[in-house]
Amino acid sequence: MKYPGWVFSPEQIYETVWKQSVAGCEHAIYNVICQLRRKLKNSDLIQTMVWKGYRFVEEEVTPGTE
Repeated sequence: MKYPGWVFSPEQIYETVWKQSVAGCEHAIYNVICQLRRKLKNSDLIQTMVWKGYRFVEEEVTPGTE
């Protein structure tokens, strides 16, 4: 993972993924985050940082359980 634990604003995520301004599409990123959480079946991996954005937390791997 390139930036584990870093906090990214919804605007930063949108503009990085879709390569365009977020203007007029503010709710798109919220829907995508919701879908990602459902697919990951562990919403704790994507944390909402109130008034800041989101961060991805790497899952800790216990030796011998890989």
